[in-house]
Amino acid sequence: MAPLVQVVNMIPRSASGETHQDSEPQLTVNPTNPLEIVGTAFTPDPSGGSPSPGYVSLDGGQTWNLSPVLPDVLANDQSVRFGGGSTLYAATLHAGSMTILRSSPFRPNVVMQPLVQRPSIDQPYIFALDVGGKDRVFTGSTDSGRASLHHSADARTANPPAGFKHALLDPRSQNNSPSIRTAIHSDDTVYAAYFSWHQVPVTKAAVVVARDNASGTGGAPFTALTDGADGLPGIRVEKSVPIPWFDFLGQQRVGSALSIAVDPMDSATVYVAWGEGPKRGSVQTLRVRRSTNRGATWSKNRLSVSNATNPALAITDAGKVGLLYQRLVANQGQPRWQTHLRITSDGWATKPGLDIVLADTPEDAPTYKFDPYIGDYADLEAVGQDFFGVFSAHNMPDPANFPYGVVYQRNHDFGRRLLLDVDQQTIVPESIDPFFFHLSQL
Repeated sequence: MAPLVQVVNMIPRSASGETHQDSEPQLTVNPTNPLEIVGTAFTPDPSGGSPSPGYVSLDGGQTWNLSPVLPDVLANDQSVRFGGGSTLYAATLHAGSMTILRSSPFRPNVVMQPLVQRPSIDQPYIFALDVGGKDRVFTGSTDSGRASLHHSADARTANPPAGFKHALLDPRSQNNSPSIRTAIHSDDTVYAAYFSWHQVPVTKAAVVVARDNASGTGGAPFTALTDGADGLPGIRVEKSVPIPWFDFLGQQRVGSALSIAVDPMDSATVYVAWGEGPKRGSVQTLRVRRSTNRGATWSKNRLSVSNATNPALAITDAGKVGLLYQRLVANQGQPRWQTHLRITSDGWATKPGLDIVLADTPEDAPTYKFDPYIGDYADLEAVGQDFFGVFSAHNMPDPANFPYGVVYQRNHDFGRRLLLDVDQQTIVPESIDPFFFHLSQL
């Protein structure tokens, strides 16, 4: 059976006149009620109010509204995840300071409650999982340049700071890329992936995976894996790869592309994806590897994708692995961003699996206003046997750019390939928008 693919432009009709660069999106689905979905992007409040808006859908992603749930004004980074009991968690960055927030239970028009605030942070990225009625919450970030986690084993109802502790991850270097990613299993196994720099300014780094067996509750968190070569915590999946720090694919900067996912049915099976380069013919190449023994050893490359960025891994309850990424290609000499979702049932061991092109959009317009152009990450989640995700792309309303179709809420004219303002007549310039997608019947 062919998968059912749904793609939706998330800008609501009431914001049809907006032209912001709505990049760096993220998305989370409420496991208690999958019709309830929350997303974020670099989108200002259209009403000019002080809270930052979140994208909220109450019908499984078919329609979206902007809701003032985040208290920072235009936070630089906004990361969201649902835990249990319809509790929403967020980590935001504003003026170099991180805030971890909670809404328990989530209500679309209620501003979230701050739990933790910490300065000198970059790219906070949050994960949460309900384990036996307690929410395990992990926020990866760099803290004054060092890979770190702010984590709580029971964050749902406790008063601030809700049990959050702070742990540094890297025993080898005091310099790390800002992408710190975690993967949580219901048996309390938690994996963390990061880049450990050892050469600058031509940046080279180790790709490291650390593990904790008790959701970070022990006295020495994230030291369960030891590298046999140097005896230090964290297995170096690759000891030295070039990182294209400050390089660009088209108008998008690259250099800190990283994702990790654990099989929800088997905590011993874990996948990691990262970007390395430049190498001949590719500014940044994505690599995917797998471990089936709790991160102790790793396979050779299961998948390699040239000139690509924004990898996001997720695994369904049926063991199907999804990799979302965005690749820069030349189509008849014109640069275009292709957004792919690759799905495999055997870890790309013997078969290429499905390759679903969600979008194929122009890269050379509009001109970027700030970094990042489409975002330093996109996002993918598995809920049950379905994949949900979000990416940002050029918003020209051209059905030919979306091979599986697309729904626009904002006013548009597909025939003339034009965006229209709320009056449905004034032409609106093209920009970057977030796009939601859902794959089912896999």
